[in-house]
Amino acid sequence: MQTHSNPTNTAINGDIASMTLEQLEALVAKKRQEQSKSRDDYKETVAHMVEENLLTLKSASKMLSEAKTLVFSDINTLLSLKKEVYGTSGDKSQQSWTFSTDSGSIVAGYRMIDDWDDSYTAGIEKVKEFVNSLAKDEDSANLAETLLSFIKSERNGKLKSQNILDLKKMADKVGSATLTDGVNIIIAAKRPKRSAMFVEASIVDESGNKEYIPLSISSVDFKEKDMDLSGFF
Repeated sequence: MQTHSNPTNTAINGDIASMTLEQLEALVAKKRQEQSKSRDDYKETVAHMVEENLLTLKSASKMLSEAKTLVFSDINTLLSLKKEVYGTSGDKSQQSWTFSTDSGSIVAGYRMIDDWDDSYTAGIEKVKEFVNSLAKDEDSANLAETLLSFIKSERNGKLKSQNILDLKKMADKVGSATLTDGVNIIIAAKRPKRSAMFVEASIVDESGNKEYIPLSISSVDFKEKDMDLSGFF
């Protein structure tokens, strides 16, 4: 099979072949200098883009903060007005409030997050102590597996309240003083806390469908539908 050489490469190879050692060293040094400059230019571009985008994100965060402040201030006024108009004191256990019109709705409030003080670990140890005392038959193995599943931490590293309630029901059936004590220690260690105050909003489109307004940068769509993200994948 006949092959055809690239005239440019042939010329370059020919030039290199005819170079002296000093000329080759100079050529290599030049290439390295060009490469170093390209990398320096890249780093300068990164620094510039990061600084510019930090300002953009800081501005976006400020706008969200101002919007959140305004919304909660208005809703606080509405809640006070509602109490006055209807002669109520408000439900102290309520965690979120919804205000709606034909065009949409706003929900604002907070959520309670499971949390525990450090003494809960003593309760965990008691439960495990009971599990280790069980016989090695199949029924005991199933019981042990179930009990241990109740004290397994969630992804956030916290116990789940519902699991502890289920654990208590099982402990009441088993009737072990060690298990019951462990469960009671865990329950006494519960210290639920509030989440950050949240706000959700939705509008009703022309077809009567509810459409949520994205209020986090993760849920907001790109301005350009065909946004080029090829570099990410």
